Amino acid sequence: MSLFRKKRPADDVPKHIEIWGHFIEVNRLLRRVMLLSSAITLVAVAGAMYMMLVAFHRPVVYFVDSDGHASYGGRLGDAETPLDVEARYVAKKFLKHAMAFHSLTIESDLAEAWNLMTDELRQEQSAELAEYEAERGHSFVAFVKEQQIRTVLDFFRIDVENHNDKTWAVRITGLARTWPLSRVGEEAGFSAKEFEAQLTLVRVPRSELSPNGLLVSHQATRLFEPKKEAEALEETVPAPSPRPGP
Repeated sequence: MSLFRKKRPADDVPKHIEIWGHFIEVNRLLRRVMLLSSAITLVAVAGAMYMMLVAFHRPVVYFVDSDGHASYGGRLGDAETPLDVEARYVAKKFLKHAMAFHSLTIESDLAEAWNLMTDELRQEQSAELAEYEAERGHSFVAFVKEQQIRTVLDFFRIDVENHNDKTWAVRITGLARTWPLSRVGEEAGFSAKEFEAQLTLVRVPRSELSPNGLLVSHQATRLFEPKKEAEALEETVPAPSPRPGP
């Protein structure tokens, strides 16, 4: 056994170790993983945004019955064009709240009519009510409450004209019968006036507050003495039963 280690030839000693190629392969793999992750993230964000768009702006479901009444069924957006039957329904509902005064429910009736108006018409109505109170020294609501009356509308005819699915002109004729609350139910206890109403309805996005997608932007109403047709109706239409207050 030799006590001295034998030297290796100079050619057998490695000068350097090559590891750069391995780093390049690892970097390429990491870049591919990052690109794939970015693509998946973009797809996920786009899908989430689309689902939010569907949830908040697209119609889920709503129902329109034969009378035109639309019931809310979810988050609604700018859905299909309102039908003429919906225009009739909204016009009738508006007049029932805006003209058929009841001394016990006048405040809630006006609030319901208010919800069916555009902002412009609301401003006009507010100005008229303020002018009424300034001239007479009491509000219109107080006046109706003091009268102790109930008015019922009977509709003769409703004509609807659609203007490019954006506005609807509605003309309604009928009879307004008014009873004192103390005589509701009596056949001969009411006074009658014929009325003619011209309403303009505009299309708005369907929503929980406006499921029909229509609001009243203009109204004009006139009252006049009943004709023979109205007088015949007074004899044939039964009087309404008393309605309790709220």
